[in-house]
Amino acid sequence: MADSDTRSGIGLRIPYSSPHIFLIAFVISLSVTVLAIWSLINSYRERAERLAINASNLAGSLEQSVGIIIDRADLALRAVVDDYQRRLAQPPFDDAAFRQFVDRQVTQMGAFEGLRISDADGRIRYGTGVEPNGTATIADRAYFTRLRTEPAAGLVIAAPLTARISGIPAMVLARRINQPDGSFGGVAIAVIELDHFTRLFSTLDLGHEGAVALRGADLGVIARFPDQVNGQPAIGQKAVSPELLAHVQSNPVRGTYRARAGIDGVERILSYRRIGRHPLHIVVGQSWTLGMQEWRSNAVWVGSFILLFVLVTAIGAWIASKIWTREVAAVRRAEVASARLHAVLQNAPIGLAILTGDRIIQLANSALTSMFGVDGESLAGQSIAPFYEVRQQFEAIGQQAYPIINAGGGFEQELLMRHRDGHSFWCRISGRMVDHTQPALGTVWIFEDISERKSYEQRVIHQATHDPLTGLPNRVFLVEWLRTRLNARPQQHPLAVLSLDVDGFRLINDSLGHPFGDELLTMMADRLRAALTGGETIARIGGDEFILVADGADTAHALERARQMATEMELPFLVQGTAVRISVSIGIAAHDGDPTDPENLLRDADLALTHARERGKGHIELFSPRLGEEIVLRHRLQTDLGQAIPAGQISVAYQPIVALRDLRLVGMEALARWSHPDLGAIPPSIFIPLAEETGQILPLGRYILETAVTDAARLRQLAAPGQGLFVNVNLSVRQLWDERYVDDLLAYLADGHTDQLKIEVTESMTMVNPTMALAVFQQFRTLGISLCMDDFGTGYSSLAQLSRFPFDVLKIDKGFVSALGQRPEQRNLLQGIVRLAHSLGLEVVAEGVETEEQHRILWEIGCDYGQGFLFSQPVPAEEIKAMLHRKWPAHSAHIGVADMADADLVSG
Repeated sequence: MADSDTRSGIGLRIPYSSPHIFLIAFVISLSVTVLAIWSLINSYRERAERLAINASNLAGSLEQSVGIIIDRADLALRAVVDDYQRRLAQPPFDDAAFRQFVDRQVTQMGAFEGLRISDADGRIRYGTGVEPNGTATIADRAYFTRLRTEPAAGLVIAAPLTARISGIPAMVLARRINQPDGSFGGVAIAVIELDHFTRLFSTLDLGHEGAVALRGADLGVIARFPDQVNGQPAIGQKAVSPELLAHVQSNPVRGTYRARAGIDGVERILSYRRIGRHPLHIVVGQSWTLGMQEWRSNAVWVGSFILLFVLVTAIGAWIASKIWTREVAAVRRAEVASARLHAVLQNAPIGLAILTGDRIIQLANSALTSMFGVDGESLAGQSIAPFYEVRQQFEAIGQQAYPIINAGGGFEQELLMRHRDGHSFWCRISGRMVDHTQPALGTVWIFEDISERKSYEQRVIHQATHDPLTGLPNRVFLVEWLRTRLNARPQQHPLAVLSLDVDGFRLINDSLGHPFGDELLTMMADRLRAALTGGETIARIGGDEFILVADGADTAHALERARQMATEMELPFLVQGTAVRISVSIGIAAHDGDPTDPENLLRDADLALTHARERGKGHIELFSPRLGEEIVLRHRLQTDLGQAIPAGQISVAYQPIVALRDLRLVGMEALARWSHPDLGAIPPSIFIPLAEETGQILPLGRYILETAVTDAARLRQLAAPGQGLFVNVNLSVRQLWDERYVDDLLAYLADGHTDQLKIEVTESMTMVNPTMALAVFQQFRTLGISLCMDDFGTGYSSLAQLSRFPFDVLKIDKGFVSALGQRPEQRNLLQGIVRLAHSLGLEVVAEGVETEEQHRILWEIGCDYGQGFLFSQPVPAEEIKAMLHRKWPAHSAHIGVADMADADLVSG
């Protein structure tokens, strides 16, 4: 031993021979290499699996969206075919009524370019953009030939083509029409713009090499994003990769695989889904090259590290072996080699640490110290425990990992770890023995920061489960969340679903624009989110419909929360500098804890919402079994209303308007009445909202106007000389905002139909878009038509605001009149309204006059006209004749007969 020390010159004892040194170097190099390669293989497999999962999730989301579009189009086709065949079987065929029915289907569905119907020769006879005597034909189309020769073909989805009427690239869905004897009678087609699918696909964030395609029965491209491939349109291309063809033949419903796309040659992870039972598939592809780019970078770094590590270890072993003959020089070379090895470890891109059996750090590289923000100088000899979020997590990992490691295996885990400054980040740890034959050498651990990958995965999941406009959960998320909550809740634990819908939101979009509507929806979402209490969650499931889930809420609590939410939504929103007031209708499905399916809950809430909307704006409805029956009745009324005018079921009744000064008839208000052949008289409170919702208010309003103008002109000929007889006709909000309808109406009135006509509008109609309302009102005034503000006091305007509009008459809502004689302050309120109205040059009509006392007070405060059951209920035009030359009895004691005899007739 002394000789050895003397030879070294520095007192260094060389304990190993050259073979021992090379053996140790080989073991270390092999262990690190195997661990690094094992880690790369696992990360490769994991990355590929995540790409496949992401593609599958996105394909599933698009399958639902495209399926809804196809099913809605098919539903409209079925309705048109059934109605057309029914009319063929029950002649005579009402051509105009059928055209209205087709237009109504287009209005209701709205997701496709149009509906059209051909005869048996292929000539297009009805539908969107069809001229009455047009020559367009589809006789040469393949789908027409198939439906003519295959009676049982059902729904036929054609290959992409250019629509002959609109000239746009489109998908055509077609169904056969049969004559009453079963022979071929024609074809009904729904035309969906291919650009509709392209815009839908473009909302996904798939990177510049990602792609989404809708493929047909032959797997040819119907729609695609991007819609250009190598400078050529993708639509109609038949290129199909053998992998896609093989997978669809093996499993037509769904599948995920890796392949090079047949259409553009890009290698992708592809996932396909069949659209319901239709011969269509949605295919989503994410770039394999871009998806694996991060893994390749890591592989290059790890490979370089392994190469350098093995090389330096070999050099170090060779240097150490020279100690046997040249001790001092060998020691120095060993120090240099050790420094190089240390440099390699310190410059490795991933964190490395060697731990003792009790998890004390022996060695750690700079990547590890940087990752955790610790001082590498003092790290050796310290426990690894501070890197974990809590002590329990450190102990749990030890209990899981070391039985596997001690048995010669490897352990891997993804978990949140703690930086020195206290923040947490996602880390993947991998551990293995340095040499399982020598446990004393400890374990080697790799630490990889995967926060960026985790963040990307969370963004993809959030995109698939949340509404992009408001950031709220969407229907996909809500259904799964409800299913989990329903399965986990205790027995008899109540839960309520509230479905909220903005009243008249379509009008806001049509009049103020979709960007305005989107900003309003975003503000609503923020307000709803801020109003949530414990156990509640909010989601947007489409359009202007939101779902509030109140976990633990019984029926009484659900009703109270609905009222609170309705009140919250009535507060004004400041959108693009404009104060907007809205109301919401709410449907409630409350369950007392019995197990139920989420879809049933949402369906019940939607049925209740439908009923609430039928009752008018701002209503709240609780689901009950009777609602199902009412919805069936509503659907029947909605269908029958389209035939009510040509069938002569709609009539016009007139309620007299009396001058309070002399109690003579001076005018009348035209009111619609519907006498259903099976159900009898249908109240206007039921069929008018239906007409508004379906668009039937346009032909209905035109019919009432023309009838009222004609009846008033005929009655005016029977009146006394100089006795004016005006007629009031109501204009709905749907009529007011339809520019084509207003232009056509003004043209009709300008043709000699304006005499003594007054148009009534509600004050709330002026508040949606005051500028547009003013422009329309001025056109009526130019024709000499008087304007009447109806139901004053039920909206949000004031007399000061009314000065902006060219009104001639103010009608006080009957709610004000009914309180006369019950509350003393009501007289003063009405007197103030009348005086202010007169100061603005407005005449005043009081609605709902039913008692003598109400009549007396109104006369005393200076009200000009009265309308109500005290004078007459609405009656047919024939009964108005008897009222032309009569006076109503003087109900007020102080109004003398002489006064009435001397009073002038008020013409209105």
